[in-house]
Amino acid sequence: MSGLTGKIIARSLGQVGSTLAFLILVILVIAVVEVLLYLILGKALKYRYLLPYMLIAPAAMYLALLLHRPMKLRGLQSISNCGASTAPTTPG
Repeated sequence: MSGLTGKIIARSLGQVGSTLAFLILVILVIAVVEVLLYLILGKALKYRYLLPYMLIAPAAMYLALLLHRPMKLRGLQSISNCGASTAPTTPG
């Protein structure tokens, strides 16, 4: 067992940093969508029932992100000649 080396620590910190950058990006995108919803529905259209849309929008975006990759993966597996243990390839 070689223990922790500088190379291993640097790689781990790089992975943590990329994860944090992704989370910050997602938070910023959700904030922009919330502001746009508020400006369009609340200010421009004077919509009375703004709160449900403001609460549902981040959840819908999260579900779309959460479910996109598995659904794409299963779709590719269903039209390709591979099982669950192998990586899917596009047909053709």
